[in-house]
Amino acid sequence: GSCLFYGEWHRRRPPGIPQEEEFKLMFGMLFSLRSFVAKMSPTDMRDGFVSFHTSKYRLHYLETPTGLRLVLNTDLAVPSAREALQHIYS
Repeated sequence: GSCLFYGEWHRRRPPGIPQEEEFKLMFGMLFSLRSFVAKMSPTDMRDGFVSFHTSKYRLHYLETPTGLRLVLNTDLAVPSAREALQHIYS
C-alpha cells in the first residue's frame, strides 16, 4: 500500500526513522492485525477491527469497500473516531 495523505498534530516525539519506513511499518502492522482478528473472531467480522489501544495512544481504523484504509492515531481520551473517519471518507 501507499500513503495518500499524512498529517501530524501535537506529536510528542519524532519517530526516529524515515517517514516511508514508518508508513511501511504501519501497513505491515495493520495487515497482520486484520489477519489475526479474522482468525481469532468467533463470528464473521464484517468490519474487521475498528480500533485498538496501548498505554499511550489509540489507533482508529476504517477500511472502505474499495480497499482504502483510513488510520487516525489519537490519545486515549478519544473513545471512538469511527464517525469522523466515515465522514472523511464520504
